[in-house]
Amino acid sequence: TPGTCANGAPMVKKFTARAHGNHNPQHGGLFFMAPDNWHHLEGTYPRAGVFRLYLYDDYTKPLPRDQVRKTTARLVLKEAFDPATRTAKEEFAVPLVPAQNGRYLEARVGKLPFPARMTTKIKFQPAAPEHRFDFAFAEYSTVPVMPRTTGNAAVPAPAPAPEAGNTAGTPAPRNAVSTAASTAAVAAPSGGASSIGIDPGLVPLPVPDTVPEILAQLEQRTEQVRRFIDQGAFASVYVPAFQAKDLALALDERTKDLEADGRRTVDPAIKRLVRSAWLLDAFGDLGNREHITQAFAQFAAAVKEVQAAFAVKK
Repeated sequence: TPGTCANGAPMVKKFTARAHGNHNPQHGGLFFMAPDNWHHLEGTYPRAGVFRLYLYDDYTKPLPRDQVRKTTARLVLKEAFDPATRTAKEEFAVPLVPAQNGRYLEARVGKLPFPARMTTKIKFQPAAPEHRFDFAFAEYSTVPVMPRTTGNAAVPAPAPAPEAGNTAGTPAPRNAVSTAASTAAVAAPSGGASSIGIDPGLVPLPVPDTVPEILAQLEQRTEQVRRFIDQGAFASVYVPAFQAKDLALALDERTKDLEADGRRTVDPAIKRLVRSAWLLDAFGDLGNREHITQAFAQFAAAVKEVQAAFAVKK
């Protein structure tokens, strides 16, 4: 809130760094958090044939060079899934090696068609477990405009204006402008968020008043989650997932109108839907496609059970 200090000088807005306070890409790539909740990384595809991996701590500050040197990683470009063992066998992988300046790891991948899909497997310490991160680039990564600084006060870059229909308490995309989702915005004939380049899956909407409208929007949000996963836009998955969670909770308030059998079916289904929405949020941060896909299978199954229960009432 603007005001004056005790000495009469105008207050100055300042920003204080905090752990996990910045999960935005720093180099225009795709940003994930490691399962240890401390390491963070960003994969970029700056030009044809080049993949770069930037490593950060929990304050999104670059890892010191000595910690980068302890990291071992490779880039998997082709693998085959074995249904018998339910594991993926690597068919082609290249090592990720530190750049001369020590600022990132790099691999030469050859020219790949878009969307360019690749997987990083990394160990942050020699005795640490290996973690998997799946990347999908819809275009080459471009470095965003960094915030201006004035003295010791940071001046953030201008934020986009809120979209119509945004409601208080509804989450906004954390780094949607840097994900594959933002590059796949659907163009609408006229008006609406799509006409200004915003993916409809990232636009918050109010919860409708009627059950049929809620069910229709729930179906739409489910398809948006599916599409983001297919695109590899994992950082954007949580927006439609949380919207679907809000829709499910709105339906929970209407279960009293169902028959006893319907309530017995829909109550656990709504709980599973809410729980799987939170899992999609968590796994979206971690960037592991297999875990996200498993969470979405639970989510989609719960949605179908909810829809079936209320369809009987209809």
